Amino acid sequence: MIVETIAVILVSILLVVYYYGRVPKPLHASETERPNPRPDATPETLRAMIEQFEEKLPIMPGLRTELVLDGNCKQEKAGVCIVYVHGWKAGHKECEPLLESLSKELNSTTHVLKLRLSGHGGIPGNGQAERLSSASLENLKSDILWAHKTATHVAKKVFVIGHSMGGALSTWCACEQKIDGLVLIAPCFGLNDDTFTYLKFGSWPSLLRRSVLRAKGYKYGKAENEAHAKYWVMNYPHVASELVIQVVNLVQSCNLSCIECPVLCFQHCDDQTALFSATKTAIDQIGNAKLFTDCEGDALDHHVICGDIFAPGQTKKIVDRISTFLNPSNKEHRGADN
Repeated sequence: MIVETIAVILVSILLVVYYYGRVPKPLHASETERPNPRPDATPETLRAMIEQFEEKLPIMPGLRTELVLDGNCKQEKAGVCIVYVHGWKAGHKECEPLLESLSKELNSTTHVLKLRLSGHGGIPGNGQAERLSSASLENLKSDILWAHKTATHVAKKVFVIGHSMGGALSTWCACEQKIDGLVLIAPCFGLNDDTFTYLKFGSWPSLLRRSVLRAKGYKYGKAENEAHAKYWVMNYPHVASELVIQVVNLVQSCNLSCIECPVLCFQHCDDQTALFSATKTAIDQIGNAKLFTDCEGDALDHHVICGDIFAPGQTKKIVDRISTFLNPSNKEHRGADN
């Protein structure tokens, strides 16, 4: 009788863990199969293909993937393409007007690819939280590899800028692909969370992590301003954060010393979201990297440190430092590669 009771209890526990730890329903292929550039595709054709792809999805117009072309470029390829990879729950609006300002400062014709990561950019009330939960690590890896391929198709050099989770993902890309410069803004190489740090939550099996997170139910956030409410996902199931943990684990498994391009990093040492000590360790491993810690936004967690939404007073300083970092030393004029 005791053995049977114990067996029933164990089976019940396993069923609960299995139920709560199940993998979320994946995104439909129509959302993940992005248009690949044909060898003969012009930048204008590729931009139109991207627009058509994004317009078919339930995505907020201001957060769609967008290829912004430099009107001064007369050659087949621009001198530079900047790829921007946003953070979790957010979109490229988080940093505006950083990209627009930066593209004007570079001494080269510059296209900008604003990447929307899979599962992001949804419209509140239209499956926004569910889409965020459905995105997988493989989706995100495919996203950034597609962005790199697209950037190399339209420009001679590729610079990648990543914020938060997008910074970690961009670092992984730099380990996998040749890029010419990497800029990290509050990159998430570790989570500044007691559970994650002390219980080593990131090393738990995915099934068990999802069980714990799904059992916690929903996370309800409070917007700090109107734009925050509009462009971030404020309410979502805790299990959606499993994606961030997977990205952190991915970049922690990388040999960062293999990154050959120069790296510039910005992070407030009091960042309450991304673990600063993990960033410091990563920067030391990369070697060819410079870290600035004197950027402070208006957000209470010191995590979003550029852009008009949370850090209007910091954007120019960051733009100036990035442009100095990315500009060629000979200070050629923008028309030289036209």
